[in-house]
Amino acid sequence: MLAAGLARLPESRACVVAYSGGLDSTVLLHALRQRAGVRAVHVNHGIHPAAPQWVAHCAAQAAAWGVDCQVATLRASPPRANLESWAREHRYAALRRRLEPGDLLLTAHHADDQAETLLLALLRGSGLDGLAGLAQQRAMGCGQLWRPLLGVSRAEILQYAQQNQLKWIEDSSNGDLRFDRNFLRAEVLPKLSQRWPQAAANLTRSANLLAQARSAQERGLGRFLPVFSVGEALSVPLLAACEPALRADLLRHYLRRRGLILPPARVLAELPNLLRARADREPRLSWPGAELRRYREQLWAMAPLAAAPDTACEWNPATVLNWAGTGRLTMLQGAAELSREQPVLVAPPAGGEVLRPLGAARRRSLKNLCQEAGLPPWVRRRLPLIWQAGKLLAVGDLWISADLPGLRLHWERNIVGLERV
Repeated sequence: MLAAGLARLPESRACVVAYSGGLDSTVLLHALRQRAGVRAVHVNHGIHPAAPQWVAHCAAQAAAWGVDCQVATLRASPPRANLESWAREHRYAALRRRLEPGDLLLTAHHADDQAETLLLALLRGSGLDGLAGLAQQRAMGCGQLWRPLLGVSRAEILQYAQQNQLKWIEDSSNGDLRFDRNFLRAEVLPKLSQRWPQAAANLTRSANLLAQARSAQERGLGRFLPVFSVGEALSVPLLAACEPALRADLLRHYLRRRGLILPPARVLAELPNLLRARADREPRLSWPGAELRRYREQLWAMAPLAAAPDTACEWNPATVLNWAGTGRLTMLQGAAELSREQPVLVAPPAGGEVLRPLGAARRRSLKNLCQEAGLPPWVRRRLPLIWQAGKLLAVGDLWISADLPGLRLHWERNIVGLERV
């Protein structure tokens, strides 16, 4: 079963293994170690006292197998309550940031994990999303999340590790029965299996059937979503008028389509307040790995934005500039027209800027240009303004000054809210 699960991975895609150093991810990385384009990411939660030793173990083991291993260290302070949920949300957010376009993020979840997940969902009163369990694959940021071992039992994974004499980390917290999943694994599932030997397999089968039902629901929502869409955003008035259950389903579908982490129930409960809030207050809902922002009558979903820049930087037009987490700025043509005696500066808007864009009869304020283009506030604060000798030459590749008609720029942007410009 293990080989069959790995055989389904597309050969042309680079694979990123979420490598904790535990039994399951060690087996997954070992089985894929000779595949071209495989790399590992170890997330250091900084919770366990042995975390530094785990980082060293994973780095050494990956190096021994000839696999590049990156370490993502969480900087946020863990909460006293809901530690499992916090760790999971922040772990996926960290892994998502390590993906390149088209990458497959591989996690080592297996059939026993699927059974535990379904039981947890039932005990928490989850809906179809939760009862469908762990998805075999789904969108994840600019790549995809795959779980190639979902059809493999924990016993099969252990057998593989023993046959290949693998070494792995034994996390002492896995025996802490205060954690729900540990309690199910140590106390509940063994008793269920004593009475019903096929309990884990049947729970997994039920999760698969529910996943098929969710897939059918997703197809229906996919046909329905365009009614609520305004370009890449959602219509606030239509969502506000929608029945709450359908609104929640539409939002989850929209987030999945954009490869974003779904919000926990406590965040989703705040959605009506976001839809009712005054648009000029720039209302926002955030959770680890994603956020919703409202502008005018539109609702946008995105990965959390880096802080807006507040200072100018000098730019050599012969190089590519990474601008404030919004993308890369390249000068394609016109560098020869610029003064060689004055530096070229890139700065965020400070207010009051004006220029006469190519094709315009008069000078316009940047504020008015942005308003007419429908640029949301979070985009405006991150626009790259190109200056020389006190003159505004361009605003990214959106507006070029008529004083330099030969200037051509390319802003390879990854910020949400610029789709219509």
